[in-house]
Amino acid sequence: LDTQKIARLSGNVIVQNDSLHLVADSVAYYRIPQVLNLGGKVKLTQRNKDGFTRWMQGDHAIYDQAKDTFTAWSKVKAYDQKENAFATCGYGFWDRAGAYAYLIEEPVVTAGTTDTLSVKADKMEFFEDERKLIATFNVRTDSRDYHATSDFLIYFAEEEKAVFLGKPRFYNDFATAEALEFQLMFEERALKEVILVDSCKVDYA
Repeated sequence: LDTQKIARLSGNVIVQNDSLHLVADSVAYYRIPQVLNLGGKVKLTQRNKDGFTRWMQGDHAIYDQAKDTFTAWSKVKAYDQKENAFATCGYGFWDRAGAYAYLIEEPVVTAGTTDTLSVKADKMEFFEDERKLIATFNVRTDSRDYHATSDFLIYFAEEEKAVFLGKPRFYNDFATAEALEFQLMFEERALKEVILVDSCKVDYA
């Protein structure tokens, strides 16, 4: 591939190096600027130094080899083994070098099993080094124990803490609560404590 300006491959194409495993039905490789256009069941898998696996897939994708970024669209799915989180959306971007990713077009993130916790929003961003998720606008969180809505959600995986901002509302079978800010504390992803900050209101069922 390195000797050609454009190379086209089709049928079970595999691109691999030490940490990256990329498969697709078809690939068009542009030597300058080191970009691969991929089609048909595209999947990029990364194995980290700690042994955990992360992958993203879609019907179509572009892998920028020089910048080490992967952009996928149409029926996008992603999985993070370390965080035990699965995601779906219409368009996903993954900056492997910058340890950052975002999802748009109806993104949904499910943590644990399918009925443990799910988060929906207009946009979701993931910051690998800080182990942080930011969900923006029309945020809805559903679990077996509670439901919550807000404009913004920041989840800190290291601390197991979720902060809801922007007209947050929390409700379950026992009560409905409103405040300027909610802080949810977890232990092994089980809800342990709910903290209401400013202008608090709780209506019990």
